[in-house]
Amino acid sequence: MSFHGREIVKKELFNEYDLLDTVIVHTPNVEHNAVTPLNLNPQDKNKYLSFDDVLFTERAREEHFGFTQTISQVSNCLEITDMLRDVLSNDNVKDDFMHDLAKNYNQADLVATENNLLISNILSGLFKNTRVNPLPNIMFTRDLGISIGRSIIITWASNKVRNAENIIAKYIFKNHPLFSDYKIYDFHENHPNLALEGGDVILINEKVVAIGVSERTSKKSVESIAPFLYDNGIRNIMCFNMPAERRFMHLDTVFSIISNNEALVFPPFFEEGGSQELNVDVMTLLEDKSISSSSYNASTAFKGVGVDLKFVNCGGDLLIDQEREQWTDGANAFCISPGKIVVYDRNINTLNELERVGYKIINWKDNISKYNFSKKDLQKLAITIESGELSRGRGGPRCMTLPVSRVK
Repeated sequence: MSFHGREIVKKELFNEYDLLDTVIVHTPNVEHNAVTPLNLNPQDKNKYLSFDDVLFTERAREEHFGFTQTISQVSNCLEITDMLRDVLSNDNVKDDFMHDLAKNYNQADLVATENNLLISNILSGLFKNTRVNPLPNIMFTRDLGISIGRSIIITWASNKVRNAENIIAKYIFKNHPLFSDYKIYDFHENHPNLALEGGDVILINEKVVAIGVSERTSKKSVESIAPFLYDNGIRNIMCFNMPAERRFMHLDTVFSIISNNEALVFPPFFEEGGSQELNVDVMTLLEDKSISSSSYNASTAFKGVGVDLKFVNCGGDLLIDQEREQWTDGANAFCISPGKIVVYDRNINTLNELERVGYKIINWKDNISKYNFSKKDLQKLAITIESGELSRGRGGPRCMTLPVSRVK
């Protein structure tokens, strides 16, 4: 199977660290040129986009290019707009898609529009006679789906400004040939009054998943997908009870897996006995689909489910550095192979901490093709990408990826 010149080999996904095979991304585009200061005020419920700044789009595109060039060393890197264009080539699918979008847009703006122009208009919110909110958060593809095994959960955002993105993802997952033999679970269709976002869901291994109970994903949402997770092999769901603050909007703002036995963490939430240590409710899924619950602190929860995980401090040892670098996504790394991660270059103290535990720090421009990314290679690498613009949207390397499959 081949899409846009790259051979796609269908594999599965059961964790965050196996060798990456296929991933969905979105390069910053026209939507970011349509963001204005009017979209940055949380008090304006009609115009606020849950996006934190006005980006220099061309520079953001350059930074994102370095990101995708790095990922492409090991993986098929698919643009979400290319995949949408693929599915809209079917007229029946396009008709259904536009009918769904009419809930968010003026139907007259969507009729009889050529596909490339239609996609550009939807992203930017700029139509011939109408201006609506753009979709700058679509660069954070992680939130649009959850891949587990050979299944996909189509998510649904808590903020309605992202629901058009959810509709885009739905039509891709349900109609693109890449997912023709995947089991698709439409969360919104099954639970129309709840929200679930991919940034809160982190696969630890084939039987354990960590989920943030956050300002975006509720405990009820977690309970609602428990049967589906059980059917896909999950036996323990670790519910991390997060503060309802924007800086901690998802679990992956404070925690990300970087190898088979390491995780980057925001230290105040994971320090044993600390005043900010998170509480973790573990849901054990039993054979009769009932749930047994137990509670832990974040420092001991992984041992409680039989996982040996070493914590690496985002921001190093000083609280002020930890807080600053958590804000600029220092705890949000993307693993492309065990011990091979992509991180933002601006988080200097986090990089020093990674170097201290054995990671070689290199820039994506440093001829990275000379390095061995196979699972058998034990050298640990932290590959930095420029981040002056990308980080201003409040999402890191993990946020900007939706992995579909990894090589086990």
